[in-house]
Amino acid sequence: MARREETGITKFLLKEEIFIDCCNGTKTISDSKEIFDLCIDPHFNEEDMNQKSHSTRKTKINVSEVVKNATLIQIFGSIDKNQDIDKLCLTQHQISIFCRDHKDLLRGDTYGTLFLMKKDVNYFVVHVILLGGTLSVYRHHLGDSTINWKGACLHRVVTRCCK
Repeated sequence: MARREETGITKFLLKEEIFIDCCNGTKTISDSKEIFDLCIDPHFNEEDMNQKSHSTRKTKINVSEVVKNATLIQIFGSIDKNQDIDKLCLTQHQISIFCRDHKDLLRGDTYGTLFLMKKDVNYFVVHVILLGGTLSVYRHHLGDSTINWKGACLHRVVTRCCK
C-alpha cells in the first residue's frame, strides 16, 4: 500500500478508491455475529446502541494508519481539518459491511482498526481486532482520554471520505 498523504498523526494508505456498498441500515453490530465471530462487546447489546440506522448510499472511504501517539479525539480530528467529524462517521451497518468485504484492510496482529460512529449526540469509536482470521469488536467513547493510542502499533483508521 502506498503512502498518499500525512496529517501528522495519521497517514493515508491507499491510492486506489475503496467503497462500502449501499445498505439499508437494518444491521447492527450486535446482529453481526457471523462477521464479529470471536467477541462482540456487550455494550453493543444495550438498548440505546442496538438500534437500526438510516440507509446509506455507496460510500467512498479512507484507510489510514496512526503514526504518532494520540488520543481518539486527536486521531479523528487530524483527519478532517475542518473539524467536522460528523462527515467521518459510518453507521453500524456500514462498519459490518466493511469488515466483511474488506477484511484484508483491517490491521492484524492483535492491533486494531478504528471506526467513528455517532449515536444521537454521542460519538463512539468502534475498535475491531483481527486475531487468527476472527474478529472482535469493542466500543469506546470518543472523549475517552485515558487511552493513548501508540503510533508504533500502526492502528488503522477507517472513515468516510470527507473530500
